[in-house]
Amino acid sequence: MKKNIFTLGLLLATVHFAIAQAPTYKLNSAINGTTITVTSEGAFLYDSGGNNGTYLSNEDYSVTFCGTCTFHSYRMGLTISEFDVDPTDTLYIYDGNSTSARLLAKGNNDTSMLNKRFYPSINNTSGCLTIRFVSNNDRNLGDGFVIGAACGYPCENSYPVIDDYYYKISGGSRTRMKIKNDFEIDSVEHGIDTNYFRTID
Repeated sequence: MKKNIFTLGLLLATVHFAIAQAPTYKLNSAINGTTITVTSEGAFLYDSGGNNGTYLSNEDYSVTFCGTCTFHSYRMGLTISEFDVDPTDTLYIYDGNSTSARLLAKGNNDTSMLNKRFYPSINNTSGCLTIRFVSNNDRNLGDGFVIGAACGYPCENSYPVIDDYYYKISGGSRTRMKIKNDFEIDSVEHGIDTNYFRTID
């Protein structure tokens, strides 16, 4: 009886795990040109060789991933977790629901995309990303790629900005001072005769 209960419990746990697991796809002729909707479970995309094989020569396949991300500010994104693409072959990521959308990135072993993440831009109203893979007709093949698709919160790009003003505080008042160029500072309140002072090399 204990053995039967254990077997039933193991079977139920296996079924639950299989249901909760993200669906996997191979980028081949079966899904070429289709759109896949990514749910909260996410999805995985392999090259045509799958988990254990290599892709083939003369491939030109594309697939579009669109997310159903409902949490505030979340968007469907792609993460490349494995990447081995011969330099004569190329993986492309487009910012939209077709290969006519703006190109976000392209790469192979000369310009690796390993561990790169991609999200639809703010101007991408479809919220989709399109993947295209092209291999040439030679026998130089890589192991391929694994791309995860899931909802996530994209980090904002930050860019440092150097202001061309500074503030001088004296006697409780604040005066805005303009930096004229690399080493020149407006010095009206410095009590010196020149219009500026300069650092000496």
